Amino acid sequence: MYWQPGQKLKTRPYQIEAMIGQGGFGVTYKARHLSLKHQVVLKTPNAMLRNDPAYPRFEERFLKEGQMLAQLSQQGHSSIVRVSDLFTEDDIPCLVMDFVPGDSLFNLVQERGPIPETQAVGYIRQIAEALVVSHDMGIVHRDAHALNIMVANQNRAVLIDFGIAGDIAPMVSNTRNAFNPAFAPYEQILGRGGLPTVDVFSLGASLYYAVTGQLPTPAAERKLDNLALLPPKQHNPQTSDKLQAAIIKAMALEAADRPQTMRDFLALLQPNQQPVVMATQKVMPPPTQPSPQILSPQPLPKQKQPVAAKTATDLRGYFILPGLTAQGMIRRLVRGVIREVIALNQELTIVIAGGGAALFNLRTGEALWEIDCPASSGAVTADGRLLALGGNRDIYLWDLTTGQFLRQLTGHTSYVYSVSFSPDGKYLASRSWDNTVRLWDVATGRELRQLTGHRSYVSSVSFSPDGKYLASGSEDNTVRLWDVATGQELCQFTGHTSYVSSVSFSPDGKYLASGSWDKTVWLWDVATGQELRQSRGHQDSVISVSFSPDGKYLASGSKDKTVWLWDLTTGQFLRQPGHTELVKSVSFSPDGKYLASGSWDGVVRLSDVATGRELHQLTGHTDSLTSVSFSPDGKYLASGSHDKTVRLWDVATGRELRQFTGHRHLVHSVSFSPDGKYLASGSKDVRLWDVVTGRQRRQVTQTIEHTISVSFSPDGKYLATWNADQPVRLWDVATGRELHQLTGHTHWVYSVSFSPDGKYLASGNWDVRLWDMATGRELGKFTGDTRDVRSVSFSPDGKYLASGGGSYDKTVRLWDVATGRELRQFTGHTEGVSSVSFSPDGKYLASGGWDGVVRLSDVATGRELRQLTGGIATFSPDGKYLASAGDGVVRLWRV
Repeated sequence: MYWQPGQKLKTRPYQIEAMIGQGGFGVTYKARHLSLKHQVVLKTPNAMLRNDPAYPRFEERFLKEGQMLAQLSQQGHSSIVRVSDLFTEDDIPCLVMDFVPGDSLFNLVQERGPIPETQAVGYIRQIAEALVVSHDMGIVHRDAHALNIMVANQNRAVLIDFGIAGDIAPMVSNTRNAFNPAFAPYEQILGRGGLPTVDVFSLGASLYYAVTGQLPTPAAERKLDNLALLPPKQHNPQTSDKLQAAIIKAMALEAADRPQTMRDFLALLQPNQQPVVMATQKVMPPPTQPSPQILSPQPLPKQKQPVAAKTATDLRGYFILPGLTAQGMIRRLVRGVIREVIALNQELTIVIAGGGAALFNLRTGEALWEIDCPASSGAVTADGRLLALGGNRDIYLWDLTTGQFLRQLTGHTSYVYSVSFSPDGKYLASRSWDNTVRLWDVATGRELRQLTGHRSYVSSVSFSPDGKYLASGSEDNTVRLWDVATGQELCQFTGHTSYVSSVSFSPDGKYLASGSWDKTVWLWDVATGQELRQSRGHQDSVISVSFSPDGKYLASGSKDKTVWLWDLTTGQFLRQPGHTELVKSVSFSPDGKYLASGSWDGVVRLSDVATGRELHQLTGHTDSLTSVSFSPDGKYLASGSHDKTVRLWDVATGRELRQFTGHRHLVHSVSFSPDGKYLASGSKDVRLWDVVTGRQRRQVTQTIEHTISVSFSPDGKYLATWNADQPVRLWDVATGRELHQLTGHTHWVYSVSFSPDGKYLASGNWDVRLWDMATGRELGKFTGDTRDVRSVSFSPDGKYLASGGGSYDKTVRLWDVATGRELRQFTGHTEGVSSVSFSPDGKYLASGGWDGVVRLSDVATGRELRQLTGGIATFSPDGKYLASAGDGVVRLWRV
């Protein structure tokens, strides 16, 4: 039995808010103390283990974990999660721990890419110092890796989950390994991991991952297959020699060659330390780097040749980033998830998606040109002649008059999440998780300046209206003003006591507003740097600030579920339009008379700016609001929502005029055409609506759907159907008669596969089962460390079965169908495996993961041959090609 959101416990004053983690051993919940109003984490044994014969012993171990953590908590170390209570609820032991706001180090690297060396070492040092305390008490963590390192506010690292310390594990349950293979030393895999050198190895591997963004070669493969540990510099050339030596020393295969204590490991990370003498072990030298090549665009086959153009609206053709061709990509089939929509006029819109950019004629639905290039963000100059696409760490600059790929702007050391042109189009500003804003000369592509100084990542940038200045707000609590021409920092605005989330210039460029997580809005004089006014009143973090078009008023939206409006002349608080959930969007009407705010409570509130009076509450959406937009004449307001609808409202009366339905996913953007006749809405597709009639004029793009629910047998005579929480059912296609219900699974069925001869059916959920098609009888269950099996597939000769594990396992396993014996494991995915597929000749196995990587492996040896981008993969019938799909982008590769 699992606790449900909203459930109040009987023995303690806690209310469950959400389940935040579920592993083979334990389940964690986020809860709120009903009297003190603070959040905590509750941990209980996994209810799934209650049928385990060794459960009483496991429960005893769980209680010891609580006592052990309590002892560690008494040491008062800030990097060890604190335990505040241990109690029993309905015979279920429950551990109460501090809630650590933030994210795991693993997830931060997944989202941002490699972390700057100084920052990464800082995190690991904090954890190492905590483990010194733990080791002094005789407690070895044994799982001190990036997934169990939480990065809280102010860059504080906290070590969680001491659940396997002291062999706290069920004795016969095969739910999971008591270690993470990617971060575990070889002796731990063999069950001999009780010394501090185990934690030294795990921290070294975590540091490797943090500075490179890549998982190190697993210790088991290094030992058994004689594979080399790639030096960190091979992934990230900016890694210092000293740090590389320390990491390799800590990750030595033999425990005797590592630092023997955590204090010894800390000594290697000390600044100004002499280079470390590394243990003798096999480390692959970095490859010789080839000379850079000048890349030129190559239109895809069977596409119209480029047509010379004056602006983006005149260009025609299909253009591909040459680097994708060099990797073996043949063509992109699906554009991907939409990131941004940039309207050029009432008919033409540039859509930026995960697979690149395209210009659509919204009237006809035709793609006039397409650029195939990785893209997470994008911007177009005001004259429509240049396009910048940010993808991973790099920026790609394209000439929209010719379709020519101009250059790849490199320099950022982490994920680029925003690009922005100056108003005159001469400069490009880019933001990255490497804590820098970089300024580029658009004409030459040269990096003019790194706007460095922020001590943490930059959350917001804004050009002044004349393009002379750039303002940046950061997690380091400061706002900085930069001279665009020289890159010089002109002023640092200090005073905020927490993360600055938003900066905005007034329309005349004289003032700068900043909003912060310290719940305040500050107004600054740009010329003098002087603080003019400080607005307090929000009860939670301010996430957005915006000036009215006439510059007289400032609106601020907050996590306290309110929007506040301020008179900038007097500083007087005019109005607080109340929402019951987080405010996501605020927008002024074109004439500045009205303010619309949209919230997660599903309500749009319309207020009179002059009086502060709430004019209307626009209700009707059944889920969170994502976007609000006024028509150019200010008469109408459009809203988009998680409920997959777009609604049109009459501003004067507050009446809902019509509802636009058809999207199959949440609507994240709505925008009127300049003439107000059409409304564009962005979801996983883009739709164009006639404002007057409400009719859908065009569905511009569409991404693929991947729904697994039906499967035909190879001869087409039988059909297997299944839903997640229902048994697999077998049907006779000719008669429509249900033949069998395959019962026995205790959890949801995610995948089924027919054997090539149609005699057997394999199904996967928390285990893999084999069924006889003729009788419906279960022939066997493949036992091993299988959990959350998301994909199963037979080899072409039917002798082998491959299974891919979900988020709890992340492993591909190869089974002998005749004996049920596990033959091999394929590891490397950092998230769940969503698909497995054999090549037609059975020699290769492709596995696609939620980590966005397709891994191609040799079935006979288990060796990984290549890594490609994508989340799912399948071979062509002749085995020459492999198709991959991920983030909505479909690409075709030559095998």
